[in-house]
Amino acid sequence: MKGLKSFGIAFLITAVLAGIAAVFVTNSVEGILLGIFDRTPDGITDILNAPKDEGGADKEESDQTENTLKDIEGNSFSMLIVCTDYRPKVFSDYLPAPSEIDKTEDEAGYLEDGFRIAGPSTICLVQCSKEYGEYIFTPIAPNTNVTTPAGYETLYNVYGYYGFEFFKSKVESITGVSVDYYAVVNCTDVKSIVDVIGAVYCTVPCEIFTDGKVYVGQSGAGKIKALDPEVEFDSFLEECTDNIGPSSMGLLLYSDYSDGIEDELIISDGYTKGVFRNFAKLSPNGQSSLWTRVEKYAVTNITTDFFAQNGELIKAFSDDIAVTVSYPGLFKPAGEPQDATFEPDVSGGVEALSKYR
Repeated sequence: MKGLKSFGIAFLITAVLAGIAAVFVTNSVEGILLGIFDRTPDGITDILNAPKDEGGADKEESDQTENTLKDIEGNSFSMLIVCTDYRPKVFSDYLPAPSEIDKTEDEAGYLEDGFRIAGPSTICLVQCSKEYGEYIFTPIAPNTNVTTPAGYETLYNVYGYYGFEFFKSKVESITGVSVDYYAVVNCTDVKSIVDVIGAVYCTVPCEIFTDGKVYVGQSGAGKIKALDPEVEFDSFLEECTDNIGPSSMGLLLYSDYSDGIEDELIISDGYTKGVFRNFAKLSPNGQSSLWTRVEKYAVTNITTDFFAQNGELIKAFSDDIAVTVSYPGLFKPAGEPQDATFEPDVSGGVEALSKYR
């Protein structure tokens, strides 16, 4: 299948209808609308974990249902899923690799000369908890500020300057979760991965415009609409030039902090869940077979042994047992000379995820 064939394009419409229907239960129109359209990071939890009206059972009732994971073969695990934005065919000003830097020149000078770094465009921490019978998804904003030996840096910069291992340690420190498994893929390989695993269904939370370099939520000179939550995204492919690339890549490259980080988090959370759905359709042997065709596109410690041990747990994944945790903190808009950042409430984040460890 060429490219990402479908997304959950009616997400906002569904959310609104679900909110209106809930009026009959809560009699609070104002509270529902604030929950649906809240532009703070906390709003993502209300949206993505909205109660499902299936046979009269709401989220609170479903939490009390039988744990479907506790007796399944396999172990609880954590997994860090990252997509990076390295595009040498689009940008030629990347920071040179250490081996390419003249030994007589101070490396720090390169960091001040306008060189570009590659970093994560999406970050999602996944926990499978047999004890609670849930899959916990925690999308994390790449512009989250963390401490480093050089002071505060965003996770994006930490990845670009220090590398993946230090980046992973910072994710672990702000979540309190030790990462068992990880997979890092680059945006330019997403199409190849989708060709292997099939269409990934995901929410498109907003209109996305691009000039072939950036993917943002605002139209402007030289930008065309690449994705629309109300229209099948494939209809826009004919308008795209080769350097814009597949819409799946464009979705994962979306970055527009002018109105907060919620849209970016919805994409990260939704796309990761979509990948899990695809693997859940297969037997453990089928998962292993599929992974052997995907792992060449990833920097990962996941092997076929993982699926042999935990394949039944993966197969048991469903949206009914998927929970999204909204990492607490404060979004700070851009202001001279500071870029927009997310200031994490680390103690709150560790506490929120501690029960799943």
